[in-house]
Amino acid sequence: MAENVFAVTQTKFDSGPGPEYGPYLSSGIPLPNVEVQIRDGYGTVLPPGELGEICLRSDCMFEGYYQQPELSAERIELGWYHTRDLGLFIDGEIFVIGRVDDLLIVNGKNMIAHEIEDALNDVASIAPGRVLVGSLYDEAAGLNRLAVLAEGSAEDVDVNEVTVSIRDRVLSVCGVAPAKVEILPRGYLIKSSSGKLARAKSWEKWEARAERQA
Repeated sequence: MAENVFAVTQTKFDSGPGPEYGPYLSSGIPLPNVEVQIRDGYGTVLPPGELGEICLRSDCMFEGYYQQPELSAERIELGWYHTRDLGLFIDGEIFVIGRVDDLLIVNGKNMIAHEIEDALNDVASIAPGRVLVGSLYDEAAGLNRLAVLAEGSAEDVDVNEVTVSIRDRVLSVCGVAPAKVEILPRGYLIKSSSGKLARAKSWEKWEARAERQA
């Protein structure tokens, strides 16, 4: 982890199988002189086993982002760096689950967006790696609803058929059916320079499109 110059954790040597958390592997225990806390959205330190943002403090941590004082002030608070990574402690070991932006709260349930996305990648007529899962606020109901944006694998996909397939798969994975599914043309979703889907920018693009069509 660049912000801590070298690393944050280290896997124990010759320790045998460690704790488990579904499909996720342990990242090990914090290195000497590195403190790690898991916090909720209000900054409260969470107990072991609860999912939240990974925050760290050490004697080798960076001082801030180069020529970005506002971002530095946002991410570093009282010496603690807010990584925006999502994780939890189990038996003293850290599991990194994803990014804070991946955490969705729908119908009172915590869901990890990329877990649902991974489950959708092999649905027929969806372009692999070109699907985003998020939440939309329903003002009438006063709660968040699950939403899926997916690129079709071809121009002539049966939109109704693939929409039903997506709804069924999401329901089987997380127990909640998406309130909104939209099949988009190939290349619609934005990718970053590293080849990853740009989650925030893609949703902003789609929301602007939806407003124009309203």
